[in-house]
Amino acid sequence: MRKLAIIGQKDKIIFFKALGVEIFPIQKIEDIEKASDEIKKAGNFGIVFVDSKYLKETREKFQKIKDGLPVVLSLPLCHKKEETSGELNEIIKRAIGTEKITIK
Repeated sequence: MRKLAIIGQKDKIIFFKALGVEIFPIQKIEDIEKASDEIKKAGNFGIVFVDSKYLKETREKFQKIKDGLPVVLSLPLCHKKEETSGELNEIIKRAIGTEKITIK
């Protein structure tokens, strides 16, 4: 069975531990390499959630894995609205085909 992991600042990801997600807290971008190495070494993670602030650097660390696992997904964790609104709109658009939601 594959496990779930999350990479981000400890105060933003600690509650995921209660859900059974293994957390990899980082303080700065340089810590991503250590977290990525630990995840790769374990070899049993299917999905790695990453604070969207660190997505680019994290994806680069996992690109060379041949079996396509783990899948790296972005989570916007408590950033300013300006930083995430465009990304959230894109996620919504891909998921449901439109940015507009009408509730009747």
